[in-house]
Amino acid sequence: MNTIHVIGVGLGYADITEKHHEIIRRAEVLVGGKRHLSWFPDHPAEKRPITAPVDDVIADICHLMKNRRVVVLASGDPLFYGIGETLISKLGNENIVIHPNVSVMTAAFSRIGRTWKDAVAVSIHGRGDNGTISAALDENRPVFVFTDDNNTPLQVARIAFSNADRLLAMWVFERLGEIDERITKVDMAEAAQKEFNTPNAVILLPERRESQDELPRPSDFLITQTPVGNPDNAFAHDAGMITKEEVRAVSIAKLRLKPHHVLWDLGSGSGAVAIEAAAILTTGQVAAVEKNPHRILNIQENIRRFKVDNVDVHQLTLPDGIASLPRPDRIFIGGGGKNLPEIIQVSADRLAPGGRMVINAVVLETVAGAMAELEKNGFSCQAVCIQVSDGARMPSGTRFCAKNPVFVISAQKPADNAQIRHDEQTFPVLFVGAGPGDPELITVKGKNALESADLVIYAGSLVPEAALAWIKPGTTKENSANMHLDEFTARMAEAQIAGKRVVRLHSGDPSLYGAIAEQMNALEKKKIPFKVIPGVTAAFAAAAALKIEYTVPEKTQTLILTRAEGRTPVPAAEHLEHLAAHGAAMAIYLSAGLAEKVEAALVDNYGSDAPVAVVYRASRPDETIFRTTAGNLSKTMSENNITATALILTGPALGENRGITAVSKLYDKAFTHGCRKGTT
Repeated sequence: MNTIHVIGVGLGYADITEKHHEIIRRAEVLVGGKRHLSWFPDHPAEKRPITAPVDDVIADICHLMKNRRVVVLASGDPLFYGIGETLISKLGNENIVIHPNVSVMTAAFSRIGRTWKDAVAVSIHGRGDNGTISAALDENRPVFVFTDDNNTPLQVARIAFSNADRLLAMWVFERLGEIDERITKVDMAEAAQKEFNTPNAVILLPERRESQDELPRPSDFLITQTPVGNPDNAFAHDAGMITKEEVRAVSIAKLRLKPHHVLWDLGSGSGAVAIEAAAILTTGQVAAVEKNPHRILNIQENIRRFKVDNVDVHQLTLPDGIASLPRPDRIFIGGGGKNLPEIIQVSADRLAPGGRMVINAVVLETVAGAMAELEKNGFSCQAVCIQVSDGARMPSGTRFCAKNPVFVISAQKPADNAQIRHDEQTFPVLFVGAGPGDPELITVKGKNALESADLVIYAGSLVPEAALAWIKPGTTKENSANMHLDEFTARMAEAQIAGKRVVRLHSGDPSLYGAIAEQMNALEKKKIPFKVIPGVTAAFAAAAALKIEYTVPEKTQTLILTRAEGRTPVPAAEHLEHLAAHGAAMAIYLSAGLAEKVEAALVDNYGSDAPVAVVYRASRPDETIFRTTAGNLSKTMSENNITATALILTGPALGENRGITAVSKLYDKAFTHGCRKGTT
């Protein structure tokens, strides 16, 4: 009887060692999952896939090993919730040689940079929970969970959420080792809304806490939150990487925030300062800057918990990248390390005249260096030392435990009278997308902005009169069609400084062919705050009119929004013929006057019989749809005198039966996901 070699393949083919390959080369029978066997298409050995029931596989191996060399390929590590244990129990330890490899558990912990030496491993693969996850959580240790198609991360989240009296971080690992591997930190309260690729696994990490106070559950945060002074344990954070609540309250007070301000939170850590400041900045914005990817995840988690929509997260290594941030009125620096002097210098240059900078420090040398750098830049400075002691219960009463002191440096930049000064009554300029034409397609935010505006400067060549119907009587309306950039940006700045509510109204969505970048740059130079309210672009109004879905299962999952090259140059790599080569869905803007050029590109790549639609004045009362083919595009447009305000569309969705030959998995009754169990 021959010895069976069981080889752990780790996460995939790349983890198989040369020693393992040599054993595999000598095999006369290869046993493994279909994916494993597909790695060796030219191997002369007999292939036996592992299928249910496993007892049949064991019986085959027992028969084959009598006179042939059998090698079994096993995922991860064979003796860690793998087939190795089953083979030993059935065939005897003396007949099995195990070759270990990287397990899914060790790989998962390495992906998030956490130790697994104290972790508890739980498998609900093919067996359900039976209380094992709850028991593991009671040990207050990291818990790794093997899942399957029926026992999904959704079930893990429900169990953990209902049993844990502590804050838990939940990580989901999808298809580890594959090209589409995905690692996500999720809120357990939201896990029911997510769908995860299989195979997957879960890690539950108890969050460290700073005191013995009972931690609130995630569902409690939105009930108990206050603008300033939320408890530290209401935030997701790495141990110690948070501005403590008492220091946070003083720091935010020293910033002297006004509702319209732009705030930089540099070295944001957990984002606690950014999030509490955001509640004050009702018409302003916060840029939370952090270099550590894991802390970025914490900031994003806290944004979700506190439901703030005016905090933008930037992953930067300071001071690099500061120039790309919106010009600030206030700056908070919670971290900077050895780069702090340089960060202060660059920040001081960008800070608006009369602006304030607040810095937290824990050592005297940092205080001295920071104040010297600030004073060198003409700032007036003040430093306070905050010493907090927490009350702790004793049998005989309460004693106080001192926390480390923190120095809060606050500094004021000199005001330059030649620069713009803001007061409580100023409002940011609002760039608003009016949508494609139907006044009811404007967003609620856009409608509210128009209804409260004192001045609306609209792009009259494209914005229809119907979109102006929401403007209140007495509002000044100005058409920018005959103005140049300097004229209308100066007009917006003048009105904003005077405390007026200013709306710059664009058609569709302003971020697409709206030329707003140059307008925003001009306003930034004038220190004028602004915000952008998105709109519905014509491509989506056209799809609605055509009753199509651009993304067709197994045909295309890509939509290209582009334009043909005319008087406005297009980068060589983005010429229409290059983009059309992808065969994806395409929405071609601003090209009605270039129909012959568009036709040539589409015929070369989609074929002359490919279906094409031209949607003229999408969503407006005179909306007209012309269905044609790529080879007849220019003729159709010429015969109907279409030279402007039209969108040209092509792609599989315009074909017969909307291009569908295979349906998606989403609503397939046999497909299991986080919200539904598949049936056969």
